[in-house]
Amino acid sequence: MRAVIAIIGGFLSTLVLALGTDFLLMQILPGHEESSSFPLLIATLVYTQIYAAVGGYVTGRIARPRPMRAVSILAGIAFILSLAVLMMPGSTLPLWSKTASLMLLIPCTLAGGWLANRAQSRPLR
Repeated sequence: MRAVIAIIGGFLSTLVLALGTDFLLMQILPGHEESSSFPLLIATLVYTQIYAAVGGYVTGRIARPRPMRAVSILAGIAFILSLAVLMMPGSTLPLWSKTASLMLLIPCTLAGGWLANRAQSRPLR
């Protein structure tokens, strides 16, 4: 049960951060979702991957006794959902951006879980 809560927590943390950033970008740069400028696409790629790592970290901190199993499940779920969203008709993102996002999603999520696992296994000084 704790693993399920950890996966939901990691997923929600990633979702809230990403949607919050998108909302802020809409306030700062109206019409940014129609823009496919290279710097904006790179910035979006970077922050979404950082948020994927945060989700993995949250999952890894909550899940016990096997945190990386829960993080791996989260990474798989996120990959499948991202793939479905990116393949929806009407997506204006270039192919390189979609591909990079999908290729980095699992490693970034797993890296966040690895950091959480490492932080918990380190003895306090």
